[in-house]
Amino acid sequence: MTGERPRFDLIVSETTDPGTNLALEQKFLRDVDSGARPETVRLWVNDPCLVNGPNPSRSSGRFREEQARRLGLPVHIRSTGGGCVYHDHGNLNWSFYLRRAEGF
Repeated sequence: MTGERPRFDLIVSETTDPGTNLALEQKFLRDVDSGARPETVRLWVNDPCLVNGPNPSRSSGRFREEQARRLGLPVHIRSTGGGCVYHDHGNLNWSFYLRRAEGF
């Protein structure tokens, strides 16, 4: 590197729809990894919901399906892993999208 600072895009999502935000997650992962866009930092807020990892039976932070249904909380699955978390307008979510190093 010749003293240049790394370039990151900063994106603040306007939508609060969890399905849209999870789809954007996948798009940014693919685009950054392929070099179609620069490495990116993204901030977003979701409407009330639960977001769970791709393999709920093996993740931490389980939830009560019947209680979620009774409360009208939709459950969304994210591909990036992790346990179940609650999102609402009081949570600021963030992601760093970085290119994978060779061999990873």
